[in-house]
Amino acid sequence: MQPKPSLISAKVDSYQSRNDDGGFTTMYNVLMRYQYQVRGHSYTGQRVKIMNDEASSDSSQAYDLLAKIQHENRVNNGITIWVNPSDNQDSIYDRTLGLRFLIIMTLFSCVFMMAGLGVMSYSRKKKERIPDNIDPDKPWTSRIQWASPVIYSDAQESVKYAWFFAIFASIFFGMFSIALFGQHPVATVFSILFLIAPLWLILRAKRIQNEWRYFDKVPLTLSTYPGMIGGKVKGCLIVPGKNSGIGKYSATLNCTKYWHTRHGSERKSHQSIIYTDKQKLLAKPGVSGGKIDFDFTVPENLNQVPRVIAIISGQ
Repeated sequence: MQPKPSLISAKVDSYQSRNDDGGFTTMYNVLMRYQYQVRGHSYTGQRVKIMNDEASSDSSQAYDLLAKIQHENRVNNGITIWVNPSDNQDSIYDRTLGLRFLIIMTLFSCVFMMAGLGVMSYSRKKKERIPDNIDPDKPWTSRIQWASPVIYSDAQESVKYAWFFAIFASIFFGMFSIALFGQHPVATVFSILFLIAPLWLILRAKRIQNEWRYFDKVPLTLSTYPGMIGGKVKGCLIVPGKNSGIGKYSATLNCTKYWHTRHGSERKSHQSIIYTDKQKLLAKPGVSGGKIDFDFTVPENLNQVPRVIAIISGQ
């Protein structure tokens, strides 16, 4: 039977830590030495806890741990320590993980998990649904985005991305905030400042989500379908709500040329705006909401440019 480890000494050590503002903060940590035997060999240890070098400005934590050590030694005539079976010189008195340490390590793992999931989600190619009733004489009907004169907003994707970055920032900055909080006054101030960025991103995500819930898909209807080079791109946009959307708007028509180049095994995509037109618009009140009409004329001299796509954006 191994003899019970004996306590040699235990005390609370304090020192002055210099702050960034030139002031000082008193930091506290427990120092102890104990002796133990394993298989007839004597060893001396001094590791108190897992984060042994971590000091705190809260003196009560250090003195509570010291009182625990002294009470155990007095009642049991010795203390209980934990020894590494692979290295008997490696020992520790308190192997419990503090709540702060557990939270930090959990958040640390979540950061890498979310970063990986974000990269996988962004790089994954979405399977495009093939429209029904494709007309061979109307090649644009082969793409789901162009198969109907009614175009819906894809702002729901913005809601997903906004909440992803808000949660990611909360975990990332929250990890540093918890680690710094309570270490000393300056560190505590920085821990609070770290929360400003995630708080702003959360408020931004809530605003984008509320806009999506209110406006929903906001249908844009083309009255000239499809829009043609040398013809018209004409239609309307309805902003739902009795008093919504009333005011001035600007609409932009961009004709973009897309092409690909290949150098050996490397294939690159390129795009260039070869024509743009802007209009100032005024929304008119309607039964379903504010109605915004637009009417663009596309020049004929664009008909020799390969693969031209017209994109309308409103503000």
